[in-house]
Amino acid sequence: MPRHRARPRFPPDPEATRDMLLRFSQAAMAQDHAAVLAMLAPDVVAISDGGGKTRAALRPLHGAEEVAQVILAVAAKRGDSSPRMVLANGAPALAILEGREEDVVYSLTTDERGRIDWIYIMRNPEKLPRPA
Repeated sequence: MPRHRARPRFPPDPEATRDMLLRFSQAAMAQDHAAVLAMLAPDVVAISDGGGKTRAALRPLHGAEEVAQVILAVAAKRGDSSPRMVLANGAPALAILEGREEDVVYSLTTDERGRIDWIYIMRNPEKLPRPA
């Protein structure tokens, strides 16, 4: 049975989190299946929130293969979107821009081996930051 964690067991290093977000994003945008899989823990869980207003997975994704498959499919559709580092709940996150507005914000945590074990994908427009 997949494990569920509300928060990491230890405070994540912000610099390591930023680095992982950038490497993961680059691998996904390059459609590098092997690199994406190598960064994911076998029991990774990905949760998305569209708030009923945008397209998002209806259930949590479990396992490296399923998460990689969905992340790569989404990245392939994004094409020329612009990623940028932001803060989400005080931690580094990656925002993907469509035009001038954030379309999605990715947050993640890593396990003791430095592999991604939890991904939160925010797509709910009511919760995404908007330019001033």
